[in-house]
Amino acid sequence: DDDTPSRTILTRRFLKRMRGLFNDTGRPFCIVAHTGGGIDPMTLSFADAYFEGEQLTRYRRGYNPSQAMFTVGYSGLPWGWRAIYWGKQIHNYNGIASAVCYSLLFNSEYMINPNTEPIDFDVKLLEEYSGPEAEFHPFWKKHTAIDFRSNSCLASLYLNKEKAMLVVSNLTISEKSYSVNLSKLFDGKPLHAKDALLEKAVNLQDGSLLEKLPPFSCRILLLRTTPWEIAPQTTPPFTNPFEINGFQADDWKTQRDVSFNDGQLVMQGD
Repeated sequence: DDDTPSRTILTRRFLKRMRGLFNDTGRPFCIVAHTGGGIDPMTLSFADAYFEGEQLTRYRRGYNPSQAMFTVGYSGLPWGWRAIYWGKQIHNYNGIASAVCYSLLFNSEYMINPNTEPIDFDVKLLEEYSGPEAEFHPFWKKHTAIDFRSNSCLASLYLNKEKAMLVVSNLTISEKSYSVNLSKLFDGKPLHAKDALLEKAVNLQDGSLLEKLPPFSCRILLLRTTPWEIAPQTTPPFTNPFEINGFQADDWKTQRDVSFNDGQLVMQGD
């Protein structure tokens, strides 16, 4: 109705004008919407990507989105946009592995916290392994380039001509195992593997690996046909600032007993 336009119509008109201003400059540009839990396809159609996840700071330590929740709300894939995941403080407790186990699994980006995590860690990996010549083999399709087996862990492969990145994630609340055989990669040439998080060489037995992953963590294997030069570590690898061992019911209890007396709020305890 032209007399009483809706919020959606007014927002779309504004975004049309805004995008037109950038377009008229003739310069390349990218519009990123900071959605903050409010994904609106009708207005996001004027953006190139969206920035999502900051609202998760409302959750308590130890919270992690489910696979289904991340797929719909934070990966961008169902909507056709590039997504930048910003889990912020909820992942600071568990270390960067608890964040990139989501983003790299879905071929999306993770916005780091510069106070606790290495600058552009996953972006550098995506630039190197997810370029125009790369083939992305997602976890939701049957793997043909590798033999991956697990009842619970998920794996996505970024395959290039002479190098590859394999991301294996455990998005469950308990430790899970997986096995992978990589011997078919690169026409059977000798494989050399490095753990991207630990900056350590990984020994593959005949191109295979069998191991267990802790809850909400990942293994990022960088693979190529030539040996890796592992520099001596001057700083410790990424470590967890807090140790969280599964769900603890006491962590979710209020710290005070709350009651009402004649309509007045009364709190007891610390």
